[in-house]
Amino acid sequence: MDLNAPSTFGPALESADCVVVCVTTDDTAFARAALERGVDYVDLSPSDEFHRAVEGLDEVAREGDATAVLSVGLSPGVTNLLAVDAANRLDDVERVRLGVLLGVGEDVGRDTYEWAVDRSYGRFAIRENGTDRLVAALSEPWTVTLPGHGRRRLYRYDLADQHALARTTGFPSVGTWLCYDSRLATALLVAGARTGVTGTLVERFGRNRVVDGLVTAADRSPLGGDPFVVVAAVSGTNEGRQSTIRRWVRGHDQGRATALVAAAFTAALLDTEYPTGVAHGHELFDASTVKRTLRNYGFRVGEESRTLD
Repeated sequence: MDLNAPSTFGPALESADCVVVCVTTDDTAFARAALERGVDYVDLSPSDEFHRAVEGLDEVAREGDATAVLSVGLSPGVTNLLAVDAANRLDDVERVRLGVLLGVGEDVGRDTYEWAVDRSYGRFAIRENGTDRLVAALSEPWTVTLPGHGRRRLYRYDLADQHALARTTGFPSVGTWLCYDSRLATALLVAGARTGVTGTLVERFGRNRVVDGLVTAADRSPLGGDPFVVVAAVSGTNEGRQSTIRRWVRGHDQGRATALVAAAFTAALLDTEYPTGVAHGHELFDASTVKRTLRNYGFRVGEESRTLD
């Protein structure tokens, strides 16, 4: 089957109950074809633009008696579930902070570098106090203790989890911050954004040449390993007292973790009847299933709470 050739969709979907899409695409034609035929659809895309396009197929999914699941993976995916899980322990939620540490030494595909470059300059909207506010990429640092990595400084990043949560929950403030396991790689990324060098390079040489340079540099001089940490820190009130609840997952090989999350979501979708339409993982599934799956495969899962008297 060729995602660029709609004529090939029919035979591939003819006997399918569910499809899991693990490749990057901007076109919703395949999603539409699956949902029209009553085939459940699971997509690992990290792109909020693509998510919003698929959300526009909600009526198509309902008419086809199918369910589409977005926000499948670590971020978006696990971060969404951890945030909702922590928020459910509070009476009132005031702020949700999502943190992501990625390993620059992990073997990833070219599309991952393209995705990272696109989000390493410019501005994007975040939800704050119930309204949208524009922020610069890799700005407004958040210093936080990350399990296994100590005190780290993370920076605002245009990840899809914050946007999905802003659209689908009542959280008044939600944002995502990112860093890499290599402090040097993080510092270089931030410097490129602050000075405008990243945007200037893309404008002058084109994204493809910038990505080529990054891929070559990563192959020749790896700056880090393959660890990851995702954390959700949710602040609010509980029984009238200020509280912050944290949920986190850490380990190595984010690609493997993403595959396990996708498999858990797909198995749940096939085993249980869920509402038809388009939804994000945190709207359908409980965090306990994913946390149990990740623990069973050797990933560390933790939780903490702090209450101010």
